[in-house]
Amino acid sequence: MKTIGTLFFLSALTICAFAQEPVKSIHVLVALCDNVNQGIIPVPAKLGNGDKPDDNLYWGALYGVRTYFLPQLNKLGCRPILLTTGLMAPEAYTLEAALSGWLAHESPKQIRDRAARAYHAFQKCGLTAAQRLFRAE
Repeated sequence: MKTIGTLFFLSALTICAFAQEPVKSIHVLVALCDNVNQGIIPVPAKLGNGDKPDDNLYWGALYGVRTYFLPQLNKLGCRPILLTTGLMAPEAYTLEAALSGWLAHESPKQIRDRAARAYHAFQKCGLTAAQRLFRAE
């Protein structure tokens, strides 16, 4: 019985220690494609309506964070981990790669390289070109 009590106590300690780990929060800001306000080459009206995210071309993208949101993020004490430097195909695999690196406590350079490898794997643009599309903070 003493052994069972000891095992229960050690299990309880493990659970308590695990429960006290800090919670990580992830916020993704999405700049939507908008034919009217962005001055972009127009896309079909359904894809370029910035007021309808469900149909929007850029839904799920990180593009635009630096331009539109960085000053506000800095005021709030938020720290972006990955920004884009140019036009790109804003697809979720890049976000997944960057967040996986962040959750694994990788350095900003490792996160950037991880996102670039994912981007290159799908877009076939060359790894160097993909790396130039991202900036890690």
